[in-house]
Amino acid sequence: EVISPNKIDSLDDAELDLLVERIADRVAEKISCRLGQKPDEILLDRFGLSKAIGLSVATIDRRVRDNEIPYFRSGRRIQFRLSDVLEKLASNANDVAAT
Repeated sequence: EVISPNKIDSLDDAELDLLVERIADRVAEKISCRLGQKPDEILLDRFGLSKAIGLSVATIDRRVRDNEIPYFRSGRRIQFRLSDVLEKLASNANDVAAT
């Protein structure tokens, strides 16, 4: 079912939170099916994360620098756990919707 922008604007906070969670779960499910792994197990570098979530590498680099998305270092490499990033992005979407 397609939800119109007017319908989204009429949702209360609880309904919006539920919608964001369902979207995040579906995105994680689709990505994990494509990669053949559970979202909790998927580790990606900047380029893999860019492809998985549709943000540019430059945007990911900026969000890392600004501590807007979770990451960890493995030696000199920066890696991302896909489930953590999706959860943070969903949380950020909730914060924006609440304002």
